[in-house]
Amino acid sequence: MEKMDSMFVIKRDGTKVPVSFDEVLHRIRSLSDGLQVNPDLVAQKVCSQLENGMETRKLDEFAAETCATMQSRYHPNYGLLAARIMISNHQKNTPSSLLECVRGLDVHPDYTILVEKNAIEYEKMIDYTRDFMFDYFGFKTLQNGYLLPGERPQHMWMRVAIQLHADQFQLVSETYDALSQGYFIQATPTLFNAGRRRPQMSSCFLLTMKDDSIDGIYDTLKQCAQISKWAGGIGLSVHTVRARGTLIKGTGGDSTGLVPMLKVFNDTAKYVNQGGKRNGSFAVYLEPWHADIEEFLKLRLNQGAEEDRARDLFYSLWIPDLFMKRVEQDSHWTLMCPHQCPGLADRWGPEFEALYKNYEDLGKGRRVKAKDIWKLVMDSQIQTGMPYLCYKDAANSKSNQQNLGTIRSSNLCVAPETAICIKEPCTQLEKQYKYTAYEIKDLVNKEVEVWNGSDYSMVTVRKTGENQKLLKVTVSVEENVRVLYCTEYHKFILPTDIDISKCERIEAKDLTAGTILKGFYDKYRMYCFNQKVISVEFDGRYDDTYCFNEPLNHAGIFNGILTGNCTEIIEYSNPHETAVCNLGSLALPKFVEGNTFNFDKLREYTAILTRNLDIVIDKNYYPTEETHRSNMRHRPIGIGVQGLADVFAKLRLAWGSQEANNLNREIFEHIYFAALSASSQRAYELTEYAHMGITFPGSYSSFDGSPASEGKFQPDLWNDQPRTKLDWETLKAHASLNLRNSLLVAPMPTASTSQILGNNECFEPFTSNMYTRRVLAGDFMVVNKYLVEDLVKLNLWTPEIRNMIIANNGSVQSIQEIPADIKLLYRTVWEIPQKVLIDMARDRAPFICQSQSLNLFLSDPSYSKLTSMHFYAWKSGLKTGCYYLRTKGASSAQKFTVEPCLTCSS
Repeated sequence: MEKMDSMFVIKRDGTKVPVSFDEVLHRIRSLSDGLQVNPDLVAQKVCSQLENGMETRKLDEFAAETCATMQSRYHPNYGLLAARIMISNHQKNTPSSLLECVRGLDVHPDYTILVEKNAIEYEKMIDYTRDFMFDYFGFKTLQNGYLLPGERPQHMWMRVAIQLHADQFQLVSETYDALSQGYFIQATPTLFNAGRRRPQMSSCFLLTMKDDSIDGIYDTLKQCAQISKWAGGIGLSVHTVRARGTLIKGTGGDSTGLVPMLKVFNDTAKYVNQGGKRNGSFAVYLEPWHADIEEFLKLRLNQGAEEDRARDLFYSLWIPDLFMKRVEQDSHWTLMCPHQCPGLADRWGPEFEALYKNYEDLGKGRRVKAKDIWKLVMDSQIQTGMPYLCYKDAANSKSNQQNLGTIRSSNLCVAPETAICIKEPCTQLEKQYKYTAYEIKDLVNKEVEVWNGSDYSMVTVRKTGENQKLLKVTVSVEENVRVLYCTEYHKFILPTDIDISKCERIEAKDLTAGTILKGFYDKYRMYCFNQKVISVEFDGRYDDTYCFNEPLNHAGIFNGILTGNCTEIIEYSNPHETAVCNLGSLALPKFVEGNTFNFDKLREYTAILTRNLDIVIDKNYYPTEETHRSNMRHRPIGIGVQGLADVFAKLRLAWGSQEANNLNREIFEHIYFAALSASSQRAYELTEYAHMGITFPGSYSSFDGSPASEGKFQPDLWNDQPRTKLDWETLKAHASLNLRNSLLVAPMPTASTSQILGNNECFEPFTSNMYTRRVLAGDFMVVNKYLVEDLVKLNLWTPEIRNMIIANNGSVQSIQEIPADIKLLYRTVWEIPQKVLIDMARDRAPFICQSQSLNLFLSDPSYSKLTSMHFYAWKSGLKTGCYYLRTKGASSAQKFTVEPCLTCSS
């Protein structure tokens, strides 16, 4: 320490003062209360490496990193000391009040005005000691990627709370307390952008190609760029883009297929980054029948010609059950061009299989071995961890959006030549009218007056789908026989009431010969026409569909037949709507109290998060009109979790034990119940407001016709039954009448936000009990804090044991000195049978509306192991069979990483 006599440091005010070991020691001791650390040892290490003329701000940073390097060698509490030093330093360098902070930020003027107007109320809510709840890496993650310049963590939490609740002080306080105490966390884009000039707070955006044309492709590319600019992650389906070698009629040339197009999207993802934070994140989805599937599966491989690769995109397969059956049967598989074999992307289940086999019977496409395609999938996964595997039929059959989504045939729509009679003026003075029949396709996007069976009503005709399956319905209307081609979901009206709008309705597919239909009056209201069904048949027709929303009776005359119409126009949903994910995650370890899990508190905070995510939809900035339209109509949210592994460690539950399996399922039952309850309650509350004259809706606008509106919720769609004693019957009765959000639960990756809160990611086991981190002070090991606590209690946390764990790449299984129960508790994900993870995913699946990002882990993957694992997941009924496949590198497990998508995580 002799050299310190001539050394000085520069204080924050710019003055130079001599270095004092006692002052360094005093500062470290003042921040060490309650921690198992040696302040003297820390001070010695720091002072021995001081540089002359170092700023005190830099001195604090160096001291924090020094502590961080000591946590694996001595105790995890050194990591907490590192965090305290960093946070204390940060507080010294930032404004001490919210108002002062906001005045120095480039934020939305409305946010500034709110803070200036209500600064005293807001400041009363803030507890700056909660800054010290973060561990070292949690705070560094916040500081490097989330906090605005000059902002403290508590200011960030308040920025989110105020963005959502403005001057509703009770709700602001409730949300601030929940966030600042770590009960849940809003998604990364919400933390990034709340309160800013463009508060884009949604996480993921799901697009499909607007059209298989130059205009359609580049319009879609522009949308992707606009979304990525505001930190949105993107999922893009390209099933409908024509394959390589297909004729382009406009030019007479041949299409170059998917690969050159995807390279353009790849470059856009690199160029238009997520709000300047990182490269854009584009995940591209393709069904395995597409004729370019072989080239698609090679796009991320390391070898091969560079012009055939697009390594900055993420890839996923959208797999119909028929493909898996053909692989299992070692049968053939036919690759088809969507331009030559249309409609496959719009169908699932038996409808898909019938259409696909029909194309095969017609000799369409190129026949290959199904296992050859499967092997390409496995090869890509082993090399790159991708593609993700998502199962199309499971995703559709168990979705509350199955009345929308990919099943565009669910629209109540008719064929293009269908005649509708409209009323139009025949003189310029508009005192006389003529009544003219037009084919519906000739009236698209026009406002016309149509006869609804009792009166004329103004409607706008829309195109609602392409290449839809149509039924031929033959009806007698008095002495005439009339034919209507319509979708099987088109609704006919039964004579159950005098008022047409109150009559019961029946779908075309459920009609039978002899069914009596509601009669209707002519335009003079003089004569009532009676209707009776003669026959209903499918004669193989597929065609574009059209309809309108008649607001009075929800009815119209189609080809002289009175039927129902679209109660809400579903505009050709794929090109004109971009689905949006609004995410947040619950921190499960916060609900562990002693040796129990507090389910009451879990439901309480789930309800708060549900409301917050619904408000995100209304307060959000939308980068495109398509995203705004979709989010407002369907109002989906996604509640996830983090820290399930922490919960098991705290409660001493081994992965795969019956107790762990039961708790896993029970947690998700309570989350789904609470989210469903809160969403239904919010819909009722807003309906009440609407009755008072305030223009707020209640249920989301596409609620009618959804499984939920028919009393079918996730357990019903899985043919499962809840096991908790919660009042499911009362909840279902309420939620089937009024529901605010179409989707509620979606356990997503939580790569960054779980690091902020100091939890293990989502529902995954620990990847390793020890791994390497690199900072300016050097490389150091991070260790599983729960394992260290147990080993300390057993007097086993010794240099020898620590070195053995390092030598075994973070595993404790081969260390004889460690007891068997500790080994069982701290198996890493590489040491847990993947069947355990898949079974746990299946157990919680009946309480998940969307899907779950299930990563699978194999130390030494092979074709047979992967095939067995994936088929087990598929037969378990999972919607997502595999997100990333993680494999060990040549050196050690903990060094294998795949870049997570910040925006698609909570």
